[in-house]
Amino acid sequence: MLEVYQAYSDCAGMMQLTEELVTTLAKDVLGRPQSNINGKEIDLTKWERISFAKLMLEQFDIHPNDEPGTWIAN
Repeated sequence: MLEVYQAYSDCAGMMQLTEELVTTLAKDVLGRPQSNINGKEIDLTKWERISFAKLMLEQFDIHPNDEPGTWIAN
């Protein structure tokens, strides 16, 4: 488990810090930033940033402004 904070940072800064931290840890622990997990090669130098709102809309047809009952029912 990792927990990290950075004073005066924003969401983008924290994402960058987290990506660098995980990649560096993988290099230090595994000797490389890639790992094979259950036969699938995971490359920790490549990060995809996905909007949570976009994901909820695409996967569940839920908009951020929908009533909370919509989120629970789905």
